[in-house]
Amino acid sequence: MKKMIIGLTVGMLIGSSTLAVAANSKSILASLAKYNIVVNGQVKETVSSQLEYKGTTYLPIRETAGIFGYNTQFDAKSGSISFTTIKDWITLSEFENLNAITIVSTKDEGIYNVTKKGKTLFLIDASKLKDGDETTSVDSDGKVIHIKKSLGAIYLKKADIDKIGLYV
Repeated sequence: MKKMIIGLTVGMLIGSSTLAVAANSKSILASLAKYNIVVNGQVKETVSSQLEYKGTTYLPIRETAGIFGYNTQFDAKSGSISFTTIKDWITLSEFENLNAITIVSTKDEGIYNVTKKGKTLFLIDASKLKDGDETTSVDSDGKVIHIKKSLGAIYLKKADIDKIGLYV
């Protein structure tokens, strides 16, 4: 009987310590998902997956900010995240909205035909661009347009757009 009481006591101690550890745990049960992020009707390419937890979807802040034309900076000392606009560049969707032009994605993913009133102004081949990469395109008059990919979004250099007469 004495061995049974000792065994029962040890079992209860082990069980209660396991419960105490579980109660203090900060882990959660969530799942990864891959959604299309659509901004002004245009699907944005994302590198990261999204996190789903209790019916809410969480997006990576740096990548999402980039899609909307912002750089982010984290200050560990103050625990703050700063957003600043990307001044010298404009996202493809912003460019489309400001200039009454149409940007059509071709069958090949990452290739865009920039048109105005049915006339092709220039093509953008971003199909092989990785985050941080830059490339160029040439308009119908031979003027160079710098293009870069940052955090899943395609950007055009504002100075180049101004040179071809499409002001931003």
